[in-house]
Amino acid sequence: MSEVGKIHERMSKVLAGCGAIGKTEAGRDLPYKYRSVDAILAHVQPLLAEHHIYLIPEVLESERTSYLTANQKTMFNTVARVRWRFYTVDGSFVEAVTIGEGSDTSDKSSNKAMTASQKYALTQAFSIRTGEEDPDGERPEDAEGGAVGGFSDYAGQPQERRATPPAAPGEDNWKDKKYRRSPDQINVGQANLLMARASNRGEKVGGDPDQIIPAVLQAHGVEHRLDLPWKQMDSVLAAIDSWDPPGASDPDPQPEGGDEIPF
Repeated sequence: MSEVGKIHERMSKVLAGCGAIGKTEAGRDLPYKYRSVDAILAHVQPLLAEHHIYLIPEVLESERTSYLTANQKTMFNTVARVRWRFYTVDGSFVEAVTIGEGSDTSDKSSNKAMTASQKYALTQAFSIRTGEEDPDGERPEDAEGGAVGGFSDYAGQPQERRATPPAAPGEDNWKDKKYRRSPDQINVGQANLLMARASNRGEKVGGDPDQIIPAVLQAHGVEHRLDLPWKQMDSVLAAIDSWDPPGASDPDPQPEGGDEIPF
């Protein structure tokens, strides 16, 4: 993030001009409404132009997989982690890193992933509200009507009866089972949660989240976070929360030969 320049002042002016954007769009065969990226851009783009701010994306990580749909069509799925830089005319900038996911039966899954990532970069950077009730005001229930617990409660249930664990920010569709590559693996929302926890740990101990995740997954015999079995979710989260940079030493080492401190 740039430490000098006009970008912070200009970002705050865009923030001041952003109102609520409701979820008014309805997709085919979708049981919910959503905010389209066009609606968000139509709302934000005039403010960005007025205050001379433009965005440049950089794809940090991208993974493409495929699966067969119920109609035996091949669906391509792309998950992209993208850094968005908000620049202004003096070259100063701030960054936002978001994850986008897109699925398509042709060659558009990467395009859709980038669009989703841009959508959440804008909504998070400018705190664009929906004007609706806060989802945290509701308590989700499992198939038997019981309250949802933590990941341990989640992991103990059969696939068809698992309660949905807390969603990571920026994912509207992550609850759907089809967003799991396999019934035994975590879904995109849970993968986002791993990244968020790694970022928090990195800030706390001075580590790089892009090093934390591979190190912890390798210790669990997993190559990529979307390959992580959901039964290992608790263990991986605990490992992330206790991760220390390589070579980190105990700040208060005990002297050899016992617990007494020699004087």
